[in-house]
Amino acid sequence: MWRRQLVKAAVFKPFSASIFFSSEMEKIIVEIAASSDLIHVNRLNMALHIESLLSKKLNGKHFILDLDDIETVFKRRMLQAYPPSRWQKKVFEYFDLLKLWQYQRKLLQSFDRVFVCSKQDKAYFGNNEKIIIIPNGTNVSSNILPEESDSKTLLFIGTLSYLPNTEGIFFFLKEIFPLIQKEITGVRLIIVGSNPPPNISELHDGRTIWVEGNVPSVEKYYMQATISIVPLIVGAGTRVKILEAFSLGKPVVTTSIGCEGLEVENGKHLFIADEPKIFASSCVSLLRSPQLRRKMILQARKLVEQNYRWDFIQTRVENSVRELLEERSN
Repeated sequence: MWRRQLVKAAVFKPFSASIFFSSEMEKIIVEIAASSDLIHVNRLNMALHIESLLSKKLNGKHFILDLDDIETVFKRRMLQAYPPSRWQKKVFEYFDLLKLWQYQRKLLQSFDRVFVCSKQDKAYFGNNEKIIIIPNGTNVSSNILPEESDSKTLLFIGTLSYLPNTEGIFFFLKEIFPLIQKEITGVRLIIVGSNPPPNISELHDGRTIWVEGNVPSVEKYYMQATISIVPLIVGAGTRVKILEAFSLGKPVVTTSIGCEGLEVENGKHLFIADEPKIFASSCVSLLRSPQLRRKMILQARKLVEQNYRWDFIQTRVENSVRELLEERSN
């Protein structure tokens, strides 16, 4: 085991990039790139496949790196929230974080444009001119979903195999849900998402907690829900699940980490609460007041229609690419 750990540590590339590398994929990409003007790379861990192209500085080739998440921020926060118990593992992980930071810094210098999701992400990179804000988005339906709620139903939606989501659920159940139960008789929680691990599946009791994994559509659960919750305590990037709730007409209560990167206002578009008592009281206020829910839904829906529609975001991407191509042709 130690030998394997030493080998991993000795490699300059961060572990996350190395484990996703495929020589077969690299070969295919290099072949396709020969007849391409633009190469768009999603996330740091895919950039390893085009390093040979970046190093050659090929004339006529344009490179865009798309960072929908800042992986160095995410890894640092995870290590702070869940530090390894063994000092050897801690040394390895922090050394890997250093390698990830160095690798990220190198790539930012190599690409012509870097897409990030928010002003915070752009500021993290020093407001470099090549950093372009392309926010996450959602499909905006023509109408808000009809409500079938009993005014007592909380909804959590997310990939359930993703550690920050599972930790957020257990944080909510331990610190927040009991406070809500004291105020709202019969309140229940629906947890929906792909690949639920056993410790999440086991929460299902059919009375106060329902767990629905790998569902074909989430719309019926939004219709049943009174409010949507995002109780994340660690993470990075922006949460599409909040934009989805806005679009479908559900008020949201979230932590500040949960709504990080979104241009939202506390008390207007959603409620933001990091303290369990405030999070619980925000949920209770919304559960008790249809008028408050309606007011927040309308404000949130307006925001997502103006700033986070996929068709608007697509236009921003197209304009950015066009500007890059025009710059290089002059």
